[in-house]
Amino acid sequence: MIPSRRDFLLGLAAALPAALSCRSRGSLPLGEFVPRSMLRVPETPEAEIARARFAAIDFHSHLSWSAAGLGAEPYGERMRSLAPVSSLLEVMDRRNIQTMVNLTGGVGQGLDSILAAFDRAHPGRFLTFTEPSWNAFTRPDFPAFQAEQIEKRTGWERKG
Repeated sequence: MIPSRRDFLLGLAAALPAALSCRSRGSLPLGEFVPRSMLRVPETPEAEIARARFAAIDFHSHLSWSAAGLGAEPYGERMRSLAPVSSLLEVMDRRNIQTMVNLTGGVGQGLDSILAAFDRAHPGRFLTFTEPSWNAFTRPDFPAFQAEQIEKRTGWERKG
């Protein structure tokens, strides 16, 4: 049913005060917005949680990083570790972390050293990602170069 002009104008008149009151309040700066949660669930203090109930996988960790910054020395060819692998495994076992994904594995010899210390020495406990070869980024053949580096270090092969 199509509303009549009278019904339309009555609806508009009813909505107008609400629209004007919203406009008269002005805007609320984001810094002043303090929402109050309405969620009410039982809470366990973090200090009481010593171990995950189910084996967990940490999908985002940085267990290593380049020993040299960007510059003359190739970035990621020499790596540092967050802690000795034995210490990491001890914490993982205590907290029931099955696997950690290391997103900063380096490149070249640095990646080789991290893969040897983590992934190959403790299969299934660590999964290490390589990083872009930042020093080679401006090369015109960078995509092919990067793919070759991944193949060489990991045994992965391109298809097609």
